[in-house]
Amino acid sequence: MEEKNIQKREKMSTVIKIVNAVLCVGIIASVCVNVYQSKESSTLRSEIAALQSDMETLETDRDTLNKEVETKQNEESDLTKQIEDLQKKIEKLEADNQSLSDSLKDLEDEQLEDNADIDEDYVGSIDDVVDKVLEEYYRSNPAPTTAYQGPHVGTPSTGELPGKLELDGDYSQYRGAQVY
Repeated sequence: MEEKNIQKREKMSTVIKIVNAVLCVGIIASVCVNVYQSKESSTLRSEIAALQSDMETLETDRDTLNKEVETKQNEESDLTKQIEDLQKKIEKLEADNQSLSDSLKDLEDEQLEDNADIDEDYVGSIDDVVDKVLEEYYRSNPAPTTAYQGPHVGTPSTGELPGKLELDGDYSQYRGAQVY
């Protein structure tokens, strides 16, 4: 029996050694896992901090872009109002231009009618007016009844006119012209 007890104790001792070895490996594995998780946790915290920083930067950029969009929309609205005002002014100017063109055409038509009336009324009387003016001129400036008594004009100092003037060339194109 004693032998059985010894064997039993040896078996127990072996089992205890095996359990101790397993527990030691488990503890070592647990420590390694904890160290690994701690490292991973630290890395994850760094990555989370970097992502939060990136997110804050992106939010700031978004806010800046939203402000720029709002500014551009206000500028667009202002430009649209200016364009509408300019279009209204153009329409008014076109209407004024059309009105002035119509008025000018009416005035030109009226002037043409007046000119036609003047032509019809005065064509016959213009000749009469010219005749009256000439008649009055001749009355106030009568023609001399005696011949010219002053010095000879266009004659040589001797008072004699030269003989026949001989011309070379064809002067037929000057027929009717007087040569002095």
